[in-house]
Amino acid sequence: MKRPRITLLLIIIVSLVALVISWPTTPININVGPLKLNTTISHPRLDVTIFNVRIQRDFEPKLGLDLQGGIDLTLK
Repeated sequence: MKRPRITLLLIIIVSLVALVISWPTTPININVGPLKLNTTISHPRLDVTIFNVRIQRDFEPKLGLDLQGGIDLTLK
Protein backbone atom coordinates (compact mmCIF):
# COMPACT_ATOMS: atom_id res chain seq x y z
CA MET A 1 0.00 0.00 0.00
CA LYS A 2 1.46 3.26 -1.07
CA ARG A 3 -1.21 5.49 0.48
CA PRO A 4 -2.13 4.26 3.96
CA ARG A 5 -3.70 7.57 4.98
CA ILE A 6 -6.20 7.47 2.12
CA THR A 7 -7.03 3.85 2.96
CA LEU A 8 -7.53 4.73 6.62
CA LEU A 9 -9.74 7.69 5.70
CA LEU A 10 -11.84 5.47 3.42
CA ILE A 11 -12.26 2.89 6.20
CA ILE A 12 -13.36 5.61 8.64
CA ILE A 13 -15.88 7.06 6.14
CA VAL A 14 -17.39 3.65 5.36
CA SER A 15 -17.61 2.87 9.09
CA LEU A 16 -19.39 6.16 9.82
CA VAL A 17 -21.90 5.59 7.00
CA ALA A 18 -22.60 2.07 8.34
CA LEU A 19 -23.05 3.48 11.84
CA VAL A 20 -25.54 6.12 10.66
CA ILE A 21 -27.57 3.53 8.72
CA SER A 22 -27.74 1.10 11.65
CA TRP A 23 -28.38 3.75 14.34
CA PRO A 24 -31.58 3.02 16.30
CA THR A 25 -34.39 5.55 16.73
CA THR A 26 -33.39 7.74 19.67
CA PRO A 27 -35.49 10.49 21.26
CA ILE A 28 -33.59 13.61 22.35
CA ASN A 29 -35.04 15.94 24.98
CA ILE A 30 -32.85 18.87 26.04
CA ASN A 31 -34.19 21.67 28.26
CA VAL A 32 -31.43 24.07 29.29
CA GLY A 33 -32.65 27.55 30.11
CA PRO A 34 -34.17 29.08 26.98
CA LEU A 35 -32.92 26.18 24.83
CA LYS A 36 -35.57 23.50 24.36
CA LEU A 37 -34.93 20.65 21.94
CA ASN A 38 -37.40 17.80 21.55
CA THR A 39 -36.62 15.69 18.52
CA THR A 40 -36.01 12.13 17.41
CA ILE A 41 -32.96 10.84 15.58
CA SER A 42 -33.85 7.94 13.31
CA HIS A 43 -32.43 5.99 10.40
CA PRO A 44 -31.74 7.92 7.18
CA ARG A 45 -34.11 8.07 4.22
CA LEU A 46 -33.30 8.67 0.56
CA ASP A 47 -35.70 10.56 -1.72
CA VAL A 48 -34.08 11.70 -4.99
CA THR A 49 -35.39 12.48 -8.46
CA ILE A 50 -32.89 12.10 -11.33
CA PHE A 51 -34.01 12.51 -14.96
CA ASN A 52 -37.70 12.12 -13.98
CA VAL A 53 -36.91 8.87 -12.13
CA ARG A 54 -37.78 8.99 -8.44
CA ILE A 55 -35.67 6.91 -6.08
CA GLN A 56 -37.03 6.32 -2.59
CA ARG A 57 -35.25 4.17 -0.04
CA ASP A 58 -35.73 3.75 3.67
CA PHE A 59 -32.59 2.51 5.39
CA GLU A 60 -34.42 0.95 8.33
CA PRO A 61 -32.54 -2.16 9.45
CA LYS A 62 -34.42 -5.42 9.05
CA LEU A 63 -34.53 -7.39 12.29
CA GLY A 64 -33.90 -11.12 12.22
CA LEU A 65 -35.85 -13.68 14.23
CA ASP A 66 -33.46 -13.39 17.15
CA LEU A 67 -34.15 -9.63 17.51
CA GLN A 68 -37.87 -9.76 16.68
CA GLY A 69 -38.61 -12.11 19.55
CA GLY A 70 -37.08 -15.32 18.39
CA ILE A 71 -38.63 -18.65 17.62
CA ASP A 72 -39.70 -21.44 19.91
CA LEU A 73 -38.88 -24.97 18.79
CA THR A 74 -39.44 -28.10 20.82
CA LEU A 75 -37.87 -31.36 19.68
CA LYS A 76 -39.21 -34.64 21.04
